[in-house]
Amino acid sequence: MATVRIIAEDRALNAPGEIREFLRPFGIDYDCWPVAGRVDRDASAAEILQAYAPEVETLKARGGYITADVVDVTPEIPHLQAMLDKFNKEHRHAEDEVRFVVKGRGIFYIHPEDATGPLFSIQVEEGDLINVPAGTKHWFDLCADRTIRAIRLFREKAGWTPLYTGDGIASQYEPLCFGPRYLPGGGPAVENFDQPALFRELQALGGAGKTASPAPPEVTIRFGGALVLLDIEGTVSPLAYVHDVLFPYARAHLAAFLERRGTEPAVLAAVQTMFTEAWSDTAATHEPRTVSDIVALVNELMDRDAKQTGLKQLQGLIWEEGFASGALKSVVFPDVPPALAAWVAQGRKVRIFSSGSVHAQRLFFRHTDAGDLSRYLSGHADTTTGPKRVAASYAAIAAAAGVATSEILYLSDVTAELDAARAAGCATALLVRPGNAPNPDHTHPVLRSFTEIEMMQPQ
Repeated sequence: MATVRIIAEDRALNAPGEIREFLRPFGIDYDCWPVAGRVDRDASAAEILQAYAPEVETLKARGGYITADVVDVTPEIPHLQAMLDKFNKEHRHAEDEVRFVVKGRGIFYIHPEDATGPLFSIQVEEGDLINVPAGTKHWFDLCADRTIRAIRLFREKAGWTPLYTGDGIASQYEPLCFGPRYLPGGGPAVENFDQPALFRELQALGGAGKTASPAPPEVTIRFGGALVLLDIEGTVSPLAYVHDVLFPYARAHLAAFLERRGTEPAVLAAVQTMFTEAWSDTAATHEPRTVSDIVALVNELMDRDAKQTGLKQLQGLIWEEGFASGALKSVVFPDVPPALAAWVAQGRKVRIFSSGSVHAQRLFFRHTDAGDLSRYLSGHADTTTGPKRVAASYAAIAAAAGVATSEILYLSDVTAELDAARAAGCATALLVRPGNAPNPDHTHPVLRSFTEIEMMQPQ
């Protein structure tokens, strides 16, 4: 089922009737046809056209369309990105763009003429029929799986040649697709983050472009210590942002980055550390000789989400380019910026402890959807300090900050880390954010927002 997002209003429409009513003033037709039980999603093009012949003939008669075909796009198509690049910039067509999706998903952005309405997106997936009329300013892209099978109707195929407007607005709205995983309450929400710079649509997850609720919920814990120690993913930022935006960005840009900067000292050091940690005592005799060697190891480590120092250092160097170019912008939950400001104003220190490199952490907080938050942070720690599930790491952080462990409140979404922090003498609380994985039974206080912490006067 389709999802329409009116981005400036932070509003989503999911009911077919609501979607039709919203799209009607823009001349866009929307309908739903069943797929399950009607046709195999992987059937031949001829079989798909035959299965929907009655509906296709009705559309032909209504719209004057002459031909219909089935487009089949998969990640394996040669030069796929070049093909997508033809349509992911704002353009018009000389005739209607009619698609019925049999498999996969994609997203249209519609830019109404002369400010007659807000810019909005339409994510279409299996069972959705959409007709974007000729002359409509829009652009289109695929979602994370880069897969779509769809029936298309034409008066003539040349009419789908993109007529570019020259407006660069599309670069501000990278594709985001929705599904059932991440929004509180189990409603339609974010499922896949396709590209960097997704902060506009991440408002659905509570991105910091929204203000936190002015009425704080009931207090869950009270803390009067000197230092708040924060995890990042699943605590400060949506877990999906890290795993579905930052990690794919590093993979996609790795080879080109190594070709350009592979001889730089920082890159060489990160790579050597990565191989040393991966091969342990055999590392001295194993020298990575090619870019493909490095790419293979990085992919292997990322596939198992290895918390490895060299890997994290290399990822941070790649992300640095993305943040510098504007291709990446980090996303934080809306309660985070006001909490950081309040804690620091109260005289507390705020530090970060993440498996991501210190360099990557600094980049993350300098480039958020709420602006530069790095000014609130007094320090960072990564796996060079020690593993996050080892109590000694928290003792080392306390020593570096000049406080006792009993003066630290550690906030994380992983109970094993909280167990280690508690063993070191820290106060702890588990963050349960949208999209976080379930945790085993534990005895840590549970928070859904930083607003559930009442900060007492520091001793």
